Amino acid sequence: MRFRSALPRGPALPHDAAHLRVRRPCSMAQDGSDVETEAEIQARNEKARAKQEARDAARLRAEEADQEAAAILKEIEAASERLRAAQERAARERAASQIHEDNHGGTDDDGSDAGGPHGDPFAAALLQQEASVLLNLHAQAVSVQNIRSLVPLLLDVNSTFYGRWKQSFLDVLGKYSLQSHVLSDVVSPHSPSWVRMNYVVRTWLLGAISDDLADTVSERDASARVIWLAIESQFLGNRTTRALYADQEFRAFTQGDLSVVDYCRRFKRMAEDLRDLGQPVSDETLVLNIVRGLNECFQALGLHIRRTTPCLRS
Repeated sequence: MRFRSALPRGPALPHDAAHLRVRRPCSMAQDGSDVETEAEIQARNEKARAKQEARDAARLRAEEADQEAAAILKEIEAASERLRAAQERAARERAASQIHEDNHGGTDDDGSDAGGPHGDPFAAALLQQEASVLLNLHAQAVSVQNIRSLVPLLLDVNSTFYGRWKQSFLDVLGKYSLQSHVLSDVVSPHSPSWVRMNYVVRTWLLGAISDDLADTVSERDASARVIWLAIESQFLGNRTTRALYADQEFRAFTQGDLSVVDYCRRFKRMAEDLRDLGQPVSDETLVLNIVRGLNECFQALGLHIRRTTPCLRS
């Protein structure tokens, strides 16, 4: 016989309540897997909130920087406008002063000179502006790391394009207002600015020529002017010999596998090199040699040009 408990049983729990009863606030489930606790969830939310606040702060600083840059740009534009207006006033004042000098002999009533920068504030302002521009240009020149990016021609001992190299180098010096360092014999060894820019031009010169040519023309502690004159002497001193070799190359050059454009460009450069060496090439001679050196694909064209051009029939 089975005996039943005398204790009364309570009402059966619903399914949801039973589920709530077995959940335990622990960090490890019954199967061994990790369960994220409330503290961990709160820490993760705090970290995400901090990241968002940092992004918002960075965005705000970027907007403030943009506004500051826009304000600075407006100030620069306003300053440029004021400078332009001052230059126009200075030009008008100089014109009026010139008219006054023409009418009164260039002196005031007391016989003193009316001109000069000390008596003209606009001229003094222009001189100050010119000095500022010069300092800016020299600062840019110092920052040039590779002169070959500005003067692509590398001058060698056997080069025939000295004239083009020289003009290209002078153009770069003129761009930075440094041409006096190679064209003038005036030196200022006690001026730190002149010494610094002399080193810059000297570095440019040695970087625009080959090592063999640099060994020939450079000397210890030589100024940029001395190196420039040595390069010039190296090429102009042997002008006759160089012209002989350049002329031989000019008259023996053929098209080969070159395109017509590259072929004519090479001939044009050789003609310019001969001109720089004191041996100019006439247009008829240039065309005759171009026609002579055409490859087999253009022989018919060359024959037609000779027949239709009287000066090329010989």
